Amino acid sequence: MSKTKAPKMVAPNAKDLSDAIGVVLKDYEGPVDVKIVSDKLQTDHPNWKLPERRVNKFVKRYMNKHKNPAGADDDQTASMYKKQTSVKGRGLLGFFSPSKRKNLVSDPVIAE
Repeated sequence: MSKTKAPKMVAPNAKDLSDAIGVVLKDYEGPVDVKIVSDKLQTDHPNWKLPERRVNKFVKRYMNKHKNPAGADDDQTASMYKKQTSVKGRGLLGFFSPSKRKNLVSDPVIAE
């Protein structure tokens, strides 16, 4: 008997995945649903192993790179993803640093 082998699942490299997402999202209208993009990529490339988390990462990169798609003239058609910013601090150790204590403690007021 002859056995039919299932096609080997491979993880696409970053360039191929980014290009494929660009093709899917180029004419996409409305809010981006990662599940729909992932399903479309699976139908276009059935031998790719694509975790939804990885697709989400590349969709966010694409949306950040292409902030204002063609025809986005109002808030409803503009990109829904915003670049995440974080406050850089030194954490709890920075809160208790000597320089912070100097700024927090003021000179005592002497009443006469």
